[in-house]
Amino acid sequence: RTQTVLGVPLRTQDKTLGVIEAINKREGRFDEQDVRLLQALAAQAAIAIQNSRLFQQSDIVAVIAHELRTPLAALMAAAYLLQRPDLPKEQQQKLGESIYTEVKRLNEMTTDFLELARLESGRIRFTREPIDLAGLARECLEVMRPQAEADHLRLETQVDPALGPVYGDRNRLKQVVLNLLTNAVKYNQKGGLVRVSVSAEGS
Repeated sequence: RTQTVLGVPLRTQDKTLGVIEAINKREGRFDEQDVRLLQALAAQAAIAIQNSRLFQQSDIVAVIAHELRTPLAALMAAAYLLQRPDLPKEQQQKLGESIYTEVKRLNEMTTDFLELARLESGRIRFTREPIDLAGLARECLEVMRPQAEADHLRLETQVDPALGPVYGDRNRLKQVVLNLLTNAVKYNQKGGLVRVSVSAEGS
């Protein structure tokens, strides 16, 4: 049973990150010395939390920079080659297609990073709607098919015919499935197989 409580805010600059509390002093009531001690602990804790958040943000920035390097390098190479006056028409067309593909990829990555930022800040909102998982799986496979065929990979689906619709956020779920399929294709072996199984397990 709570008899005495002392609470001190965890503040850094002009932000309040939380509260540190001491409950039920063993002897007597909390006094000014207790307040000063808890304030000192709160100041150290607030600094530690802020530093942890800054390090986490720098890690995210490093990941973003690393992911952007590959498409940017491809765009730079294509733009450089297009400046050559003796470049054949067929090669120009291929480079144009490569530029379009990489720009589209950058746009998708930017959207993914913005979604991640919203998720980290708690500002993202999920919708709830009936989802045909079998249809969603086939849709995601078709998106990945050109990349899979380029690596001579086979794509298969295995669907439980008794499976009905489930409720959730279709766009978020599609993003998860596409990320999984991207890794499955990217880190597969030549001539390999990617199979998506959709079934109900448990009750």
